[in-house]
Amino acid sequence: MDIKTVKRTSRFIQFALASAKMAHEDSAFTVDDREDIGVYIGTGAGGYDILDESYVKFHQKGVRAVSPFSITNIIPNMAASNVAISLNVHGPCVAPVAACASGLYAVNDAYIAIKYGKIKAAFAGGSESTMTSFVFSGYEALRVLSLQNDDPQSASKPFDKNRDGFVMGEGAATLFLEDYESAVKRGAHVYGEIVGCCVSCDACHITLPDLTGKIISKTMLSAIRQANIDIDEIAFINAHGTSTVINDMVEAESICKTFSQNGNLIPPVTAIKSMIGHTLGASGAIALAASLMSLSKKVISPTINTREVDESFRQIYLVTEGLNIDKNKKYALTNAFGFGGHNACIVVKDIT
Repeated sequence: MDIKTVKRTSRFIQFALASAKMAHEDSAFTVDDREDIGVYIGTGAGGYDILDESYVKFHQKGVRAVSPFSITNIIPNMAASNVAISLNVHGPCVAPVAACASGLYAVNDAYIAIKYGKIKAAFAGGSESTMTSFVFSGYEALRVLSLQNDDPQSASKPFDKNRDGFVMGEGAATLFLEDYESAVKRGAHVYGEIVGCCVSCDACHITLPDLTGKIISKTMLSAIRQANIDIDEIAFINAHGTSTVINDMVEAESICKTFSQNGNLIPPVTAIKSMIGHTLGASGAIALAASLMSLSKKVISPTINTREVDESFRQIYLVTEGLNIDKNKKYALTNAFGFGGHNACIVVKDIT
């Protein structure tokens, strides 16, 4: 992007612009009716880098030191808005804010809009950059960050018995969604097909998940049922896997409860946050992109750093080295959960 754009946009907007441009180029989609194209970019926070910077300038130098672009860099909808402007599309422009489930919420919303004929296509995903002293302080106050600073490379260890919190990351992923028949007709490179989605709320606590895991379990099951497949057809689960003590415990137990019914085997589980950290509102979209790539490459990505799975849920088969996907299974489940009890699960299908 040009230097003017860089100077006038916060980092989460820049990530969204870059990933949307890459998605557009990769899709080779020619926009005919721009009113039928939507933009759905979720974020958990927005431009906290500019918020911190503007706050300091205001208190040190007064009101005239604050940039006129400060507000338009902070509010969460501006990633989606800037993407719509850059691509010149005029359909729905939506910015779901659902904490760490925001990216998958965005994909879910776009999927439903296309499925029911409201739009023909959409750019959907999540973007996040909250690498600021204030945000770090806030998460530290909540006691959710890893304290293993003596070995930062291995501090993010989802489902490990020695996990003690997440490692913050940043980034974005944008997926180009369109009707399957349309994609096939124009000869697009299709990475996979979304066949089932479900979003829900624990309605339990502002930060803790429902410790029974019943709503998370129902959300996974609902997404699988919407896909109209049997539970044992799932090739692998791309877990939310934050590396926090309680969240990993609840997710693992929910997976066991959901997939061990009627004697079914629990599918392999992977957690990419071990490699890239927790990208908060972008994490679900990034994980979904990883799931699609795993299906297309026929290999499940590993959960690095995890040396010994917590003994309380050793029923799950955590993939710690690259694993070839069972050739008879074509579906992957991606999870994302966020503060406030926001849950999102999406099932995608390998169409190769």
